[in-house]
Amino acid sequence: MEDFRDNSVKDEKKDCTFLTLIGPKIFSLVKDLVTPKKPEDSTYDKLDTALKSHFRPQLAAS
Repeated sequence: MEDFRDNSVKDEKKDCTFLTLIGPKIFSLVKDLVTPKKPEDSTYDKLDTALKSHFRPQLAAS
């Protein structure tokens, strides 16, 4: 997800470009993570945060 920093993808296009490139499995996951919103109505930052939280959950302190 960090590759956008080095590309020439403009900020306002990041979300659309990201959703186009992630493939159907990850798109389905993103859809579940941002419900009730639609992925296309979410910003790139929201999509990025949702996926990072899913794949790197915070561990509870014991």
